[in-house]
Amino acid sequence: MRTTTERHHSNEEVMETGRYVCAEGETMELRQGEKFPMCPRTGEETTWRTVNHQHRSGENVTASGTYMDTDGEKVVLRRGDIFPNCSKSGKEKTWQHA
Repeated sequence: MRTTTERHHSNEEVMETGRYVCAEGETMELRQGEKFPMCPRTGEETTWRTVNHQHRSGENVTASGTYMDTDGEKVVLRRGDIFPNCSKSGKEKTWQHA
């Protein structure tokens, strides 16, 4: 099985429930276990990325990629990692795909 990245392709399995936007700008709510659909606008294969889905420190990373916290700090995390606390204060943070 491939490790998921920030861009997902039509027919790949959705690893994380959330709102996604395709390359043409169409958004859809997709559930874990579904398949990424063809583009709703063109009917052709496309790529998808998450839209403002947030994670908290201590949660498991379900999709590899670059994440940014509320202070703008960016980290690259891999599927299976744990979202970290703030590197400066040690406090919990909210993270989202960058």
